[in-house]
Amino acid sequence: MKINLTTKLFAGFLLLLGLFAAVLLLNYQLAGQVLRNSQRVEASQHISADGTTLLRSIIDMETGFRGYLLIGNEQMLDPYYAGERDLLTRFNQLRDQLTDEPIQRQRLDTTRHLFQQWTSYTHLIIKEKRAARQRDPLQRGLDNIPHANLVEGLIG
Repeated sequence: MKINLTTKLFAGFLLLLGLFAAVLLLNYQLAGQVLRNSQRVEASQHISADGTTLLRSIIDMETGFRGYLLIGNEQMLDPYYAGERDLLTRFNQLRDQLTDEPIQRQRLDTTRHLFQQWTSYTHLIIKEKRAARQRDPLQRGLDNIPHANLVEGLIG
């Protein structure tokens, strides 16, 4: 049986159409993967940025706390209280973003627990510092603070 030219051309077009459809399907699947990966990267970048902001707030709190202990100026506590307010919401936001990451969520919960312990400790020391300054307005540093031994290594 001889195949005529029209049939050969038709078969060639069908073959090209099949190859084109296969390439189109493959490109569509790859584009979907690229889109999913870019969404994951974007979410990861948001989480990293929020984590960095969280760390910055903790550092600001620590700086304000140390400054207040050394100088006794209440204005030094402004970054401390601003950081504390920021962190109360930032921990919840980060936790909500980590719904699909149980290990990271556990780390965040541990960090939050340590932060809560640290703030309890700093509130106690600030309260003692204020009481010492009320007794003696010229009080400097850690003089006459009951828990001063817990702080001495922290402020240089």
